Amino acid sequence: MTLSWTKPMWQKLSLRARINLLIALVLALGLAINIARLVVEAGPRVQAEDQSVIRLAREFIEMIVADLDEAPDPDARLNRIASDLSRLRHVSITRQDGAAPDARKADRAGDNDDPRSPPSWFVTLVHPETTSVTVLFLITMMVVGRALAPLEALSQAIVRIEGGSYDVRVAPGGASELAAICAKLNHLAATLGEAMDDKRQLAERAVSLQDLERKEIARELHDEFGPYLFALRAHAGALVRLSDAPEPDADALRRHGGAILEQVNALQQFNRRVLEKLRPVGLAELGLRQALEALLRLWGESHPDVAIETRISRALGATGETADLTIYRVVQEALTNVFRHADATSVNVTIEPAEQLKGPQGARDCALVRVCDNGRGLKPGHRLGLGLIGMRERILALGGSLTVASGDGGVTVEALIPN
Repeated sequence: MTLSWTKPMWQKLSLRARINLLIALVLALGLAINIARLVVEAGPRVQAEDQSVIRLAREFIEMIVADLDEAPDPDARLNRIASDLSRLRHVSITRQDGAAPDARKADRAGDNDDPRSPPSWFVTLVHPETTSVTVLFLITMMVVGRALAPLEALSQAIVRIEGGSYDVRVAPGGASELAAICAKLNHLAATLGEAMDDKRQLAERAVSLQDLERKEIARELHDEFGPYLFALRAHAGALVRLSDAPEPDADALRRHGGAILEQVNALQQFNRRVLEKLRPVGLAELGLRQALEALLRLWGESHPDVAIETRISRALGATGETADLTIYRVVQEALTNVFRHADATSVNVTIEPAEQLKGPQGARDCALVRVCDNGRGLKPGHRLGLGLIGMRERILALGGSLTVASGDGGVTVEALIPN
């Protein structure tokens, strides 16, 4: 029962109270040990000193008494000697024949006024019966309190950070260890603030990109899908009218039927382009290597004046569905920017395994995607387009990285994508 009650009480104490309590216990234990040691050693020491003093005093008195017979007035000399010897501290020597009692009392009363006596405050301070550790303990409490003062500021700062105030800072102070903790806490608060800002910006960009993609798909459906449907409806209506005629015109029927087939074929191609934007066709069925080869072949056929060099490492291995889609999108977006803006004559696409990334989930294998061109490069202060920004945020969400470097020799897009 005692232990179960003491442990919660100890846990409720602050660090300052615990240190002060431990120091008080150590001081009390040391005082008790010293008092016990003094008590044990005091008896033999006092007895030996008393015997030595008494023996010396007896020899001294015997020598003085032996010389009294030669004095003119032995009794007066004896009184003077007794008066002088009454001032000794370690031994009390008095005359036992009743002579000069008033003189002895006066001498004893004057002992307290002896200038050789120590001050009363010093006696009170160092006397074994009145010595106290109160002053020492109070000084220790003040020193410990000043040393642990930054802990309260640290506690308040942690509470504010927990509440979302990442701009809070703690002035380093106190011991070197506490100052280091304050500096680390300030760095942690700044890092958390930056992470929350990045998270907020990422959420805003994700919503913006979603709205932009939906707007673009809606525009394509309106601009391309609508006219095709209108043409199909017109040709279908013509076929209905021709079929109601007593003698249908075969050439007219054939002409309207052929137009309908052309419109359907155009709709199929448009549908394929939309699906390609939403998700690469054949990526899951053919695999990453074949899908990339088909993509690069289409770009090469549409731009025969640009030399496309491709190197996909055989050691790449399986990267996973999410990583496959991300690799495909990075290559697709980079090639789109090259053919739209770079005026390049050659493009080099390299995909190979990279060193492992170490993160919260441990080491992970990665794929390195590099797309280089020999075009005119980016202008100073150029900002990335929404396509590359979306790719960067997607890769960052996976734990990878994307960098865009521009120089006189063109632009290099390099992405490190975890498997």
